[in-house]
Amino acid sequence: MKRFFCLILVLAMMLSLFSCAAPSEGDASDESSTKAPAQEDVKNFPSKFSFGKNTENTYHSDFVGLTIEVPDGWRTSSDEDILEINNINKAIYDEDPEAAVRGAEFLYDMYAVSEADGSTVCVILEKMDSSEKLKLDLKVVIESQFESLEDSCEELGYTDVELSYKKITVDGRELDGYELSANYFGLVFRTVGLSLVRGDYLVSITVAALGEDGVEELLNGFDFE
Repeated sequence: MKRFFCLILVLAMMLSLFSCAAPSEGDASDESSTKAPAQEDVKNFPSKFSFGKNTENTYHSDFVGLTIEVPDGWRTSSDEDILEINNINKAIYDEDPEAAVRGAEFLYDMYAVSEADGSTVCVILEKMDSSEKLKLDLKVVIESQFESLEDSCEELGYTDVELSYKKITVDGRELDGYELSANYFGLVFRTVGLSLVRGDYLVSITVAALGEDGVEELLNGFDFE
């Protein structure tokens, strides 16, 4: 189970590390340089970041425009836990949320885990500057991490690793993402990663579960605004 948790954390972090993966102007081909940058959904989302609200079984974020419901029996990090994970003082955040997150490169916004089998859902945001956002190509970013992800799986003892970029439809919304399946001593591990842009942030959502149908069941609990 420990190795299952380790791989989940690796997947969540690797797919949010877009800045080192984005091609530089010198490396970009004529074809890739003409691609349109990633666009955020045309919705009236808040322009300034604020953390989502985490209750016993539900995460809701006005900024991301997403509600996630996890099954009964899961342990979801509280709002206080999330601030602690991000090393943010609650009193400072309550007084001036914008100042409290200023300078933070990564922000953990949601972490929920099944105490029964270790299945996990997590949401991480990475701050982008204007130049990074302009050249961001989510497909390129996701695929650029595959070699590192496959190496991490191998180091942790996983076999039969299958990893691919996909357009994934969740709650009627088509998103850039990836699917991974692997085997660990007879246990089937599956994960789906989703990427989207909100304001100046790249949002990475990772859903991981044991078994064939666990991921789909968890994605049924997603509600995009």
